Amino acid sequence: MDTKSKKSRTAHPVIAFLCFFLSVNIFIGLVLLGFTYFLPKYRDGENMLSYAYENFQNTQRFRNNVENRLYSVLTLYEQRYGKDWNIETEEAYLDNILLDGIENDQNLLYLVQYKQNTIGENQAGHDLSSYIQKDQVQNLPDGYSFLLYFDGEKTYIQKDGSLVDIYGAGGVYHSDFGNQWYVPGYKNEPYTSNSQKDFKVWLMVTENPVPYSYQNDWMMDIVNSQKNMRMVLSLLGAVVLIMAVLFIAYILLRKDKALFDRKLARFTGWFLFEVKLAAAVIAFIAAWSCITSMLYRVAGAEVVLLCACLWGLYLILTDMRYNKKFYAHNTVTWVVHKIFCFNKRYPVQRKMLLRAWQCAAAVAGVALIGLFFIAAFSGLSMLSFFFFILTLTGIAGIVYLFRRKYVQTVNDLGLLLNQIELIRSGVSEGHPLFLKSDADLCAAANSLNSIAEGIQQAVERQLKSERMKIELITNVSHDIKTPLTSIISYVELLKQEEGLPEHVLDYIRILDRKATRLKFMVQDVFDISKASTGNIELHMEQLDLVKLIKQTMAELEEPISNAPLVFKTAYPQQPAMIYADGQRLYRVFQNLVQNALQYSLEGSRVYVAVKLESGRAMVEVKNISKFEVPEGVDFSERFVRGDASRSDGGSGLGLSIARSFTEACGGAFAIRTEADLFTVQVSFPLLKIDPPHPVEVEPAEEAPQSPVHLPLPRGGEAGIRGLESLDYTDISVQEDGPKDYGAF
Repeated sequence: MDTKSKKSRTAHPVIAFLCFFLSVNIFIGLVLLGFTYFLPKYRDGENMLSYAYENFQNTQRFRNNVENRLYSVLTLYEQRYGKDWNIETEEAYLDNILLDGIENDQNLLYLVQYKQNTIGENQAGHDLSSYIQKDQVQNLPDGYSFLLYFDGEKTYIQKDGSLVDIYGAGGVYHSDFGNQWYVPGYKNEPYTSNSQKDFKVWLMVTENPVPYSYQNDWMMDIVNSQKNMRMVLSLLGAVVLIMAVLFIAYILLRKDKALFDRKLARFTGWFLFEVKLAAAVIAFIAAWSCITSMLYRVAGAEVVLLCACLWGLYLILTDMRYNKKFYAHNTVTWVVHKIFCFNKRYPVQRKMLLRAWQCAAAVAGVALIGLFFIAAFSGLSMLSFFFFILTLTGIAGIVYLFRRKYVQTVNDLGLLLNQIELIRSGVSEGHPLFLKSDADLCAAANSLNSIAEGIQQAVERQLKSERMKIELITNVSHDIKTPLTSIISYVELLKQEEGLPEHVLDYIRILDRKATRLKFMVQDVFDISKASTGNIELHMEQLDLVKLIKQTMAELEEPISNAPLVFKTAYPQQPAMIYADGQRLYRVFQNLVQNALQYSLEGSRVYVAVKLESGRAMVEVKNISKFEVPEGVDFSERFVRGDASRSDGGSGLGLSIARSFTEACGGAFAIRTEADLFTVQVSFPLLKIDPPHPVEVEPAEEAPQSPVHLPLPRGGEAGIRGLESLDYTDISVQEDGPKDYGAF
């Protein structure tokens, strides 16, 4: 079924164009035939359309033959009986022409009298001399309907029982009138010989001519030509009917014909503009020549040539209609295209350099050719000026073409750089860069699109992997909570038992400590999973960051006092109001301080400072690491620890939780390392309106969260001096203690 429909779709345009082609050709033939025969273009002074259906005696051809016979009789007999008569020459002429042509005519009766004496006749038993009434209708013999009588001065004609007005009111003959009888008797056609006045001539023509065996049967020629003309008109009627059917079919299939025209336009589009222009000029000149020659004579070869020229012009008009820039495919662009194809084999940098040399060579070549023609026609100022203008135009065109390509390359380079910047910023997804196929940087753009697509696919794979890990960790954490709760509950029950041996109590204390640590670790994993997936619940409010840090340091007073470290703090005098979740930020700063307590070098200082810079409030924690920090490690990633032996008791989640909670609250989290100096910065945008009451954060009821297992590099003198360059004061703990933050 599909094959049949495809064939029909292919056949319809061809059929539509054939209907159009044949109907137009038939129409052209009918128009030429009409101009030649049927419109007022006369054959023997007569319209052929009326000639076909007239009575043969009413045709101009019959009239001309009768006129010729009348003049022939008068001329011949005047020569015979005039004083210039030569019997040896003229009698032979008379016998051959007059006697053979008139006397043997079985459809014509004639009588010639000279001075009342009969000198020529073929009356066949009819007395024509009795028909001498000039102004009255006479009864003609049966079978005869036409009588011409010449009395020596004027001619009288009776046809179909009525007299014919030959001379009209003026009696003047007009050669441009096709319906006048050309006979003796007009005022402007006087006879030069007076002897013709002594002649009388009668010509009588039969109503229904019959054929006879004679080569000059002129009446039957007229009748037969009329019959042939009627047959031709019948055939033309059939041809007109066929043309109408074809034209109606074309109208019904005109959309399919438009498809065929587009195919023709694609075909003609392959030819150069100069070739099509030359063909159009030649076709127009040839068509005009055929039309002018057909005004005088129509030949079959001229008709075919005219049709071919007209269809050639049609092809060119179709090309102009469907190929909007039909002029673009010319010799110049073809040469430039070949040059660009040649340059395409080279890299971009060499291609641009080569193009510059080609432009210079083309300009020099056109200039030399122009100078040659200007010098050759130096004697003709107009031609010299024409070639000068032509040379300048050629040079300008070459420069324009090469400049357009150069501008396109520069613009494409800008688009390429913009696309690189989009890829760098990570917003190029769904926005590939497409350049023209002939652009110099097209291959580079395609390669960049492939790189961007590869990066996007890698990012998607990475995100999918991260989501899977987070889901796995969340599910595992959730599944561990239930049995862990049971373990802790049973440990509490064991601790309440009395009379247990001392070593059993030691086991129970170790079990309690490890279970509690595992509980906090599971809670950390669960919290960081929620923060990573964006499912964390936040209670945003206005906070005083300075007071929050002070309360956090007061909450951790006991571990700070017991640590072999010196804590230095620096706070601004004015409050630092931010917008965040107080409980989450307490957890952040708690993890940062515990990280410093666990991984700082013994005997070193830990600096905690709050700074107000550029509209932001920043908390900075600095310490000297007691472990050597490996380079290129992101310590804020999950489960990343500096202690390769993993014997420090940490989980590797402290800084990761701090970063996740900070970013979830709208802040910025950054880690810097310089030798053994380890710096963590947490910053938030400052609020312009100070809150009426500073926010107090309550400490958690549960045990302190597990510290962050982040090994820091061993310090040096440079790191120590960097820390001591700030203005810090020793930490002081409030006696009343901070408010309770609640458990996380």
